[in-house]
Amino acid sequence: MTEKPQQEIFVKYGLRPIINSLDLKSVPESPWSQNISGAEVNPAGQPELTPDSQILEEVKRLWERGN
Repeated sequence: MTEKPQQEIFVKYGLRPIINSLDLKSVPESPWSQNISGAEVNPAGQPELTPDSQILEEVKRLWERGN
């Protein structure tokens, strides 16, 4: 999941890669290469931290209960 070809697949769906050197505009079919409104390469703001494990477990529990 961390190799460049795998990360490029994620980018096609509008997800940001964990490989910082991957050029978002160079990935064919990505929102950034199609000039889609709102798709910014360098958006303002700071990324949020991942929630702690207790919160993630609760989200998982609720998700599984709903299926």
